[in-house]
Amino acid sequence: MKFTNKYNIPEEIISSIESPNWYNKGDCDISATGLLQPPKIRILSDKYKDSIIQDYSDRIWMLLGSAVHAILENSNKDSENLTEERMYAELGGMKIGGQTDSICLKNSIVKDYKVTSVYAVKDCLKKGKIEWEQQLNIYAYLYSVNYDVEVSALNIIAICRDWNKSGLLRDKDYPPSAVVTLPIKLWNKEQQEKFILERIKIHSDADYSNVMDYELPECTDQETWKRDDVWAVKKKNRKTALRLLSSKEKAHTYIAEELGQQSDEMDLYIEHRKGEYVRCKSYCPVSDFCNQYKESMNVS
Repeated sequence: MKFTNKYNIPEEIISSIESPNWYNKGDCDISATGLLQPPKIRILSDKYKDSIIQDYSDRIWMLLGSAVHAILENSNKDSENLTEERMYAELGGMKIGGQTDSICLKNSIVKDYKVTSVYAVKDCLKKGKIEWEQQLNIYAYLYSVNYDVEVSALNIIAICRDWNKSGLLRDKDYPPSAVVTLPIKLWNKEQQEKFILERIKIHSDADYSNVMDYELPECTDQETWKRDDVWAVKKKNRKTALRLLSSKEKAHTYIAEELGQQSDEMDLYIEHRKGEYVRCKSYCPVSDFCNQYKESMNVS
């Protein structure tokens, strides 16, 4: 990977970002993080690892997360918590690995630290977060296999990097503290194993396609964080839309039924806004090398 420094990040920060002590998958074929990654991103990241260009500023939150992990690990080494434990298991013809942030030995609770946003915490409390659920259940499976114990619960320890007290006054759903413990749904062992095997097959098939020079499987809309298309009902000479609807038909219905006769005098029009591929556009390290993203941009 090559780095740029567009915003004059200080040398000591750059040195930390370039440190060789970043997380690695250990002695396994694929890690828990790798299993959850879209296979196209994983394969292209390896293929173009020497050509990927990233700015140092894009690694700041990762650096902060690593610092928090290191501090918590060092502070809990002699406690009843098992910290940064790397575990392995043979399954589906692969050796999978994962490193848990913390396991409470007293009651077998698997925990993971996340330096994240208030929005992510609120979103998780409201409807769950499937990526965190999948990740922690892989860790739970590895722990149960390696130590022959039954995991009792899963927790995300979320540290909100943008939390502030004034948010409590504005939002009734605002987290009461900058640190929030989020309970995560625990699957039974059969569900965990089934999910891991499904992910192994997806990645194995993608690896075969890559070796045979076949087309790699495309990332799903969920994996690209695709926003849905919307149809904006707009009034000429007004910047913001009167309403955003999920289809052109609903936009016409809104004009006819809710605005009625007054719509004739409002000089309205309907604007189609294509849904963006948020991950591809701003967060994927290999979008420059991805035919799927390039094709989606041409369509847009």
